[in-house]
Amino acid sequence: MLLLHILNLMAPFYFLCLLAVTLCLQLFFFLPGLCDGHSLPLSGLLHSSMFFFFLINVVGNYILVIWKSPATGGHGGEAEMADKPFCWICVRVMGDHEHHCFFTGTCISRNNLRSFVLLCLHASCSCFHSMVVGFGYISSNFSLSFSEPLVFLRLLPLSVTRFFSG
Repeated sequence: MLLLHILNLMAPFYFLCLLAVTLCLQLFFFLPGLCDGHSLPLSGLLHSSMFFFFLINVVGNYILVIWKSPATGGHGGEAEMADKPFCWICVRVMGDHEHHCFFTGTCISRNNLRSFVLLCLHASCSCFHSMVVGFGYISSNFSLSFSEPLVFLRLLPLSVTRFFSG
């Protein structure tokens, strides 16, 4: 039970750190790599606006999921008598309990299900967009074509050496 509580505290921190790393990669590597000199081309403007749209929606829905989390409804003994779902991680009785999400650190119910689904959707779209922009950055800066079947085997040693060499 202690491990679940530690996971419940660490997972939101992990999620927010990944969000910060993605923000830094996009702002300092990928998006400036799309610009020629000092001008911002249409594709750079499009990718920047898409990235900030997804970022604002992910952070906003993350806050809404936590803000609209189900209120405490009682303790474990009352849950058995009332025959209502009980979350052992949050230690509270739920009326319309869907599941417990470790990345938000709260239970998902009817109150915050819409925000949770939108959070998952925007986070998935943001990851896909970052992957596309990252592939474009890697292929233009390292002269790699992703149409070759063994490109990832060539990219792995290059990325490991770049990571450790700074």
